Amino acid sequence: MNFFFRTNFNEKVGLGHLFRCLRLIRYFEKQKHSCYLLTDLLKEKFNFLKNIKVISIYKKKLDFFEQKRDVIQFTKATKNFKKGIVIIDDYRIGVDWEKSISRFHKKVAVIDDLNKKHYSDYIINYNPSFDLTGNFNYKNVLKKKCKILLGHKF
Repeated sequence: MNFFFRTNFNEKVGLGHLFRCLRLIRYFEKQKHSCYLLTDLLKEKFNFLKNIKVISIYKKKLDFFEQKRDVIQFTKATKNFKKGIVIIDDYRIGVDWEKSISRFHKKVAVIDDLNKKHYSDYIINYNPSFDLTGNFNYKNVLKKKCKILLGHKF
């Protein structure tokens, strides 16, 4: 199975998202799955990524992020691979991106601690407050049969 991780980071922002993705990549690769980390533009050399399959989906730095453009670039970058599971750990990506990508891949999973609206097959919200208070807003789950994984276990 192919796993495509969509995140973005640099030396100043997004490293928590990156390290979450790397832990999952290592786990899935031990299970003999193929994993790809898709980022905006990776100019810097990060030694800890040397054994990771990284795909930069843009050729130059973005002035601003646009979901429609990103769907096109992500789809182009993954079109020569077998369909797989897309795991999103990027606050910029929303419902429209998820709906579009769900047409091209088997499943979409989102890692999100903000409790935003999502159109995905899985929502992983590790925020421990949802364990304790039960304040997760289920109205933000737009896809039927979405599996919701809440709290510190995830």
